[in-house]
Amino acid sequence: MKRTRFIFFVIASLFPVVGSAASSDDYTVQQDIAYLGPDRAEKMDLYLPRAASGKLPVVLYIHGGGWAGGDKAWGLEKPNCIALAQAGYATASINYKLNPLKTDGHTRGANDAYPQNIYDCKTALRFLRKEAATYGLDPDRIAVAGGSAGGHLAMLVAYTPQVEELSRGAFYPDIPTHVSCVINLFGITDLRAKQSKRFVTDAMVASGEAKRILELVSPITHLTAASVPTLVIHGTQDPTVPFSQAEALVKRLAELAVPHRFIPVVKGEHAFPLTPHPRNQKTNLVPEVVQFLRQHL
Repeated sequence: MKRTRFIFFVIASLFPVVGSAASSDDYTVQQDIAYLGPDRAEKMDLYLPRAASGKLPVVLYIHGGGWAGGDKAWGLEKPNCIALAQAGYATASINYKLNPLKTDGHTRGANDAYPQNIYDCKTALRFLRKEAATYGLDPDRIAVAGGSAGGHLAMLVAYTPQVEELSRGAFYPDIPTHVSCVINLFGITDLRAKQSKRFVTDAMVASGEAKRILELVSPITHLTAASVPTLVIHGTQDPTVPFSQAEALVKRLAELAVPHRFIPVVKGEHAFPLTPHPRNQKTNLVPEVVQFLRQHL
């Protein structure tokens, strides 16, 4: 990703630990839950609606940032998590292993985070199932969502529950990683056209292994007729992840008859929240997302 397209990214457990709490009239937040164990710096924030009865449906939310930046409580992620909690969904926003950044904003050299980044996302899903009773969650009703790089990782989680190479990790290996549906906000769906240093090294390129890895980490390659329902939201004037990436995904979903919804945001750019914002042309996308979740979760 070119530096001019990366600016917004750089601006803007075995013994589960329940972190500090925050609250509002509509929801509470359990902050900094050690879902990867006490030795990892990356934590989870869990937004819980106040007005709820019975087991809560869950949305696992994965932040964006080019696989190298961003945060679970970033200015784009937090309003989405609040909106979902206010709509009645427990929402788990996570940090995960990132590629380190140089001071000039570029990713340092070869990939450092993959495959740990996808392992972390699946560990979060397993953790939510393992600790469902602790937090009042429904382990059978979990969706995954994310924006940009988080959308890409969300799709990998959703489309690869049986892919062993993408499902490793030290924690809770016997707990399944299937989800009920996925929400992709302007995430890249096919990495095969790019020799992305965020997933492959120069050695992989030289040996020919890069081609296999880029296919493996391209969500579109894992689609089948049994794939979970998918909501795709993408700005038509996205300068970072081309709108054609969303179009290709939707075309493949239609070919396989996978239940899906496509919301092109006319003149929308990249990295916008579900709530009205200049980059989504002040469109309130929350009702569309809630409708999708009510139908499939």
